[in-house]
Amino acid sequence: MKCKNHIVLFILAIFLVSGTVTNTYSQNSKQLFQKGLMKENGEGDLHAAINIYEEVVADENAENSVKAKAQLHIGLCYEKLGKTEAIKAYELVLQNYKNYEDEVQVASLRLSELNKPEDESMSVIDLYEKGSVLENSSLSPDGTKIAGIDFSIGQNVNVYDRLTRQTQMITKYEWLNAEDGFTYFPIWSPDGQELVYMYFGNNGICELQGSTLQGKKRTLIKNESGGGQIIPRQWSKDGNSILTYKQDSSGFYSIGLVPAKGGSFKALYNTQWKGRFVKGDASLSPDGKFVVFADGPEDNFDIFIISAEGGTPTVLHGHPGNEYDPLWSPDGKHIAFIKEIKGGAFLYGIEMAEGKPVGQPFLIKEGMQNVDLINWTKNGISYDFSL
Repeated sequence: MKCKNHIVLFILAIFLVSGTVTNTYSQNSKQLFQKGLMKENGEGDLHAAINIYEEVVADENAENSVKAKAQLHIGLCYEKLGKTEAIKAYELVLQNYKNYEDEVQVASLRLSELNKPEDESMSVIDLYEKGSVLENSSLSPDGTKIAGIDFSIGQNVNVYDRLTRQTQMITKYEWLNAEDGFTYFPIWSPDGQELVYMYFGNNGICELQGSTLQGKKRTLIKNESGGGQIIPRQWSKDGNSILTYKQDSSGFYSIGLVPAKGGSFKALYNTQWKGRFVKGDASLSPDGKFVVFADGPEDNFDIFIISAEGGTPTVLHGHPGNEYDPLWSPDGKHIAFIKEIKGGAFLYGIEMAEGKPVGQPFLIKEGMQNVDLINWTKNGISYDFSL
């Protein structure tokens, strides 16, 4: 089951302001700001968007809240253009709109990234360069550990401690033992003390298996021989349930929930696809009320949202291209996802309120080809990059 070489990378969690505004500022400024967002995110005309945002900032009748948003987006546009003017634009956010925490946070984060020395590298990249990379990796809730798959003696869950730079084998299944199998798709419990993963035995039986960091294993649910894979995607924030994909004997996957203590699978939605590996992906909101997922024909996925109680899903965002790998932010205010446009892949975000989208999607990062988003902790978004 070993596939490609993977680099585990992390994107700083950027909570960009998407254009949701209050009703306290003038209608003209609101309309103008929305027009700028359309130019920036809808049409990709960054120069025109900058001109509009500058007009908002210069409007004496506009509320400071919308001016702060416009000034931030001036910086974002310049950064996308590769212009050094982005630094000055972000500095103006800190200088003139210090009372607006969201905008100040984003501007500060972008400034720290832009001012970073070119030769500065992240510890997770160092991990790859030393040849110790773990495939299919995810970041622990506190950001100190990486769980992934190790292939030294078999296909096992291994944990790398970013502080001590030591690894710890969680499972110890061996290639040469006919009674063993292999593991994949490890995810962390909210307290970081347990991992749940797929275990596929050589007898054809698939399990959703859990293990403490000390190696104490348990089985949550099983698929009998011929039943297909059971793929954990995300542990609920309250620790009570696990968002899971379950494959039936025909090869199709269903999205549902499994009690963290073990029990039956509660199906929420039957996807349109089947195969060896899960596609599209899904994420559970921090309050446990909604599941966001991608589904559709091959290479034409759209993003949907459904109640955690079940029901009919609604389209969160759709366009003629391919959108997939949605992730809910730890505070529940944003969803990030991959969007493919004209042969390129981009990380986008959209603001959320009460399970519904607010405003238009906005660009976070370009150059996301061959990327699988894994999880989003308070430390950032982790993703696999396949070579």
